[in-house]
Amino acid sequence: MHDIVEVAVGLPIPKTFHYRIPEKMKDSLQVGMRVLVPFKGRKVTGFTLDLPEHPPEGIESSLLDVEDLLDQIPLIDAGMLRFYRWISDYYIYPLGEVIKTGLPPGLHLKSEPVLTLTDEGILSLTRGRSDGIQEKAFREIQKHGTLPLTRLLKRFPEELTRAKVFSWGKHGFLDMEEGMRRKEVKPKLEKVIEVTGERPGTPLSGKR
Repeated sequence: MHDIVEVAVGLPIPKTFHYRIPEKMKDSLQVGMRVLVPFKGRKVTGFTLDLPEHPPEGIESSLLDVEDLLDQIPLIDAGMLRFYRWISDYYIYPLGEVIKTGLPPGLHLKSEPVLTLTDEGILSLTRGRSDGIQEKAFREIQKHGTLPLTRLLKRFPEELTRAKVFSWGKHGFLDMEEGMRRKEVKPKLEKVIEVTGERPGTPLSGKR
């Protein structure tokens, strides 16, 4: 049973990282599975590369725990993992990005802030304390109840920034909780032409 896992995160970062395996995952986690791991204040999809006996020297005390196990069986076998490593080395491209590109779309998760108006935020609207972009943004959040940050930024791309939204959160107008976002995958449609046995100009019945 292993305590440590080496992970490549699905981001443009050229190194891999080590995480501590929680007790509840030690019997289940295998190389080639996806895991959800904390990374720089958010949660991202990682791909398990190895289960070493010991972490690199000097980092054991700073290891974070794996948040969740996303697969019941490995998505990547040993042969494919060797192939991904070769691509990464040959093209000098981050291993996590190579793996993410090689897997079907829609399997990559990452967290993003989900916004809700606090009582103070609602009061700022009802008492007319907000104006301009703040009022428009707060009404958009109020309309939906909760709203992912990315959707709010897309709604007002010219007027709103992340820094502005975060400042509203610091002032107590917004609750900002981490939610998970999955890339939406739409089915591809293709037109199909069926060729019949009839020749052009041939009557469809025996009548002439």
